[in-house]
Amino acid sequence: MEQMIKIFEDEEFGRVRTVIKDGEPWLVGKDVAVILGYAKPENAIAAHVDSEDKTSTLNQERYNESPEIKLSVGDILLVKDGAGIGKCARIDDMPYGESAPNGSLAVITPRDFLEYRYLYYFLLSNEFKENMNRILTGMGVPHLTQHFLKDVEVPIPNYSEQVRIADILDKQLEKLDALFKNINAQIEALQEFKTRLISDVVTGKIDVRGIEIPKYQYTEEVNDIVDVNEQED
Repeated sequence: MEQMIKIFEDEEFGRVRTVIKDGEPWLVGKDVAVILGYAKPENAIAAHVDSEDKTSTLNQERYNESPEIKLSVGDILLVKDGAGIGKCARIDDMPYGESAPNGSLAVITPRDFLEYRYLYYFLLSNEFKENMNRILTGMGVPHLTQHFLKDVEVPIPNYSEQVRIADILDKQLEKLDALFKNINAQIEALQEFKTRLISDVVTGKIDVRGIEIPKYQYTEEVNDIVDVNEQED
């Protein structure tokens, strides 16, 4: 059933948006949290509202009327406020079909002369992070404005070079991701082995009597520690 947004207004509490869903009124949680004085409305909603009492659906009519909120393959999402400010993601595919971002995300749609993967990697670069941090320094509530994003200078080689750079980074990061996955799997296996070993020793499954513990030599003087970089050949 179509959802209709209405405004509940009161002199004492102010304005609260309501959504009529299946004949029942739903209050916009952020408006209520602001009225109640919460400094971080999103955190208040997460902490005090049960999952069955939440809804984040968007009616089709509203979606169709607002092309600026429609996500497409090739778009880039940038967190513009909150704890994750500056983090970004790119849309390579849309497995769940039509989607729209929430209010804390800026949607960047590159022009035809800009390869979206290349722009994504630029937004991950130290150059962009340093410019962003200079803007955010001193802000009471950190926020990336549209004005700042429009003024960001992006080095743009020819399109084929952008594609080549993005392809190289994609391949290298794929290798790194596989390496991290393998290392994490090894760490988990070692942690499991450690836990199992301790359990087996404590419960007597492994007899450690008679095992000689190696002796270690300790030093309390910092001067006893030799810096190999200072030694002469």
